[in-house]
Amino acid sequence: MHDIILLPMNLASEVKGLPHTDASWIQEVGDRFADRWTKIIPRHEFLQVMRNDFTKLSNSAIGTLINECARIMPEVVGAAQDWTDVQLQNLGVRIVSNMTGLLAAGPKLAHDSRWGALASTHIYNVARTAWKIWMKPWYLRRPYGLFAPELKKLDQDKREMRAILEPIVNERTNNPTGTKPTDILGAILAQKPATVGDLTDDMLALVVLAIHTTTTTLTDILIRLAAHPQYQATLLEEIEQALRGRMFAELTVADLISLQKLDSFIKEGQRLSPTVDLSLVRRVNRPGGIPLSNGTLLPQGTFIGTSGAGIFRDPRVFPEPQAFDGLRFYKLRQQPGHAHKHQFVSLSDYDTQFGAGIQPCAGRMLVSNEIKIVMAYILLHYDIDAHSESEETMTNVGTKPKASMRVRRKAGTSS
Repeated sequence: MHDIILLPMNLASEVKGLPHTDASWIQEVGDRFADRWTKIIPRHEFLQVMRNDFTKLSNSAIGTLINECARIMPEVVGAAQDWTDVQLQNLGVRIVSNMTGLLAAGPKLAHDSRWGALASTHIYNVARTAWKIWMKPWYLRRPYGLFAPELKKLDQDKREMRAILEPIVNERTNNPTGTKPTDILGAILAQKPATVGDLTDDMLALVVLAIHTTTTTLTDILIRLAAHPQYQATLLEEIEQALRGRMFAELTVADLISLQKLDSFIKEGQRLSPTVDLSLVRRVNRPGGIPLSNGTLLPQGTFIGTSGAGIFRDPRVFPEPQAFDGLRFYKLRQQPGHAHKHQFVSLSDYDTQFGAGIQPCAGRMLVSNEIKIVMAYILLHYDIDAHSESEETMTNVGTKPKASMRVRRKAGTSS
């Protein structure tokens, strides 16, 4: 584990627009997770697809994601009109891994139980391995990394992922359709040929970078929904107005974008329980370092970041920062000239959970779409017990693993 120079936001803003050749987000992540041994840094081709194609792919697949949500929610949550306890971590991992898996490589990947297991455990295996290595004295890290027992689990994950992916890749390469790619795997293969080993690494990188954080955010928001029942009717009314009498399965990207109150509710939940404490993390790569306006020189090889979570609780930025106001950002958007600001996916000096500058999170639109789809389905189809577990089940950066909520299917509802 490396030390991080913590910058105030005014100085971090001077770095956020620099290219990765000067200050790299992915190299900071790689060092944090001991990439020398865990090999988690994605290939260039994968990063290119994430930067250039991911949002278009996720938006074009919105109907597929909505249908998957409608298919799987009754299995996970239940269809009975009796109160049922739902373990939120299980719900989050199942629905997020399935929806993300569809966008990654289609239904053969998404519906494979081995993919679901990897989505649940691989990030923890990576983090545990990195932690064990970094806890060794510096002179023991290299030899320990060669024989670390934790690496055997990562090797097993890789073999499992390859076993899932190989027949899918073989089918696509042997039977090309000639149509535009509809998922990440297709977009990568459209760039240039890749080995199954390379594509296996790509899919495991997606697990590390996408599924865990989306699952954590979703479970946090569901806890907030149960803990603040006064918002349920308001959010449901907005969803029904967006549908205008249509079925849930007919939701569109435009409908999801129009849900400003739901967007605000999600963003406020993330503000109080951010998925990460530090934002705008970078590894300084520029030879000779990076000079800042206050005279500080950030040497090459150092790691930097800013306290995104600290900004979220700063009363100078957010009045009454400890209070949950589900419509906080909706009200801000009603100000003249602010209609397109203060969104869940916004990037600014005060919206840093998805990064900023020219190296933001490429999957933030998918995160937003997935969470809104699930929230819309639950509000339309289920009653939520106001006496479900409260926000006491939440930590500063996430929900306790065994948090649950009580729901029951609304009478007369269908997909």
